[in-house]
Amino acid sequence: MENDTAGRVRYAVSYGQVTEDADGKSDIISLVEVRRYNLGPLIHKATEDDYGKENTAEIAEFGVGPDVAWRFAFSSVMGNLALPLSISRKVIGDGVDQMTVDPNDLCPTGPCRGPQSTYDFDVKTVNPKAEAATPSVVPDIGTPRYSATVDGSADGVASAALVVRTLSAMLKLTEPKDMAGVWHTPVVTGVEPGTPFVTFQIDQELGNGGGTAALGAVTHTGDPKIAELWAFATFNTGIPPYEPHTQIVHAN
Repeated sequence: MENDTAGRVRYAVSYGQVTEDADGKSDIISLVEVRRYNLGPLIHKATEDDYGKENTAEIAEFGVGPDVAWRFAFSSVMGNLALPLSISRKVIGDGVDQMTVDPNDLCPTGPCRGPQSTYDFDVKTVNPKAEAATPSVVPDIGTPRYSATVDGSADGVASAALVVRTLSAMLKLTEPKDMAGVWHTPVVTGVEPGTPFVTFQIDQELGNGGGTAALGAVTHTGDPKIAELWAFATFNTGIPPYEPHTQIVHAN
């Protein structure tokens, strides 16, 4: 989506919805936001601070490109699964802005430009009611119709699309073998219209071993017994991921 060389990136994906009533029928409008943070400049600066400028590669080696947000609105009118209504793009950080950790710009693990990644994140740090992590089996999602890696190679970094598709299956938002990856949109109550209740965080090449670590969360499940459901997985190159696990936050 971007013509740059950002490699050490964090994606934050959120989903919410509003309902519009017209002609006696209800239409669910799905609202999706995708934010991409290039953490290369911050990691470059931290490396210079720790090891000295003379021992640090040029910033281009860490990744170049702005922080960007995309917003999408889709309709289910007339039996459509996701009829595009609007698409917008905005640069949310570039240059000096990328060197600042904004405490109000939050991802599931903390500030989106902050150091806390999904590699070692425990839901208990944000919700003490969370149960301990439980190993999970990743459903077989078959062969995706899109590239499983960023560069299309067999051993490249797992693409954000593949990661979201995999975590969606773990969260039971999709049927594992449904090649279209159609969501079973949760029916939720008590959520303000437009407020996200499904989120994903994808950290690409931010750990010492490279690869991708990611989490997905349904923060309003519609289940009276389960308040939140979280899923985690780590990807070396495409599928299958390893160390998949889930955490549950019970309603009571």
